[in-house]
Amino acid sequence: MLGAGKRLDIVFLDIQMDGMDGIETARRLREKQDDIVLIFVTGNREYVFDALDLYAFHYLLKPVDENKFKEVLERAAGEVAKKVEIHTARSKDIIEIYATMEELEG
Repeated sequence: MLGAGKRLDIVFLDIQMDGMDGIETARRLREKQDDIVLIFVTGNREYVFDALDLYAFHYLLKPVDENKFKEVLERAAGEVAKKVEIHTARSKDIIEIYATMEELEG
């Protein structure tokens, strides 16, 4: 992901990941692109201050409430107001969308 060479607007990261942890990944992403919106989704409360040091947009604790996730995503999308690329862990497909969250929900 770090070497993708693409501009990223919103990134959801877990703290515990294979290889590099989420905090270090966020640190490196922030070095490459200072306006990226970082959202941590994790079960670890202990890293919240590390996330804040990286200007995280939000810190969601697992299990994540669906409505809270939706609220945070809508607010994050409002921050960037650009094309949205959706990358999923289960698929190598990239879905590109130009739309508001309300349009996506409809």
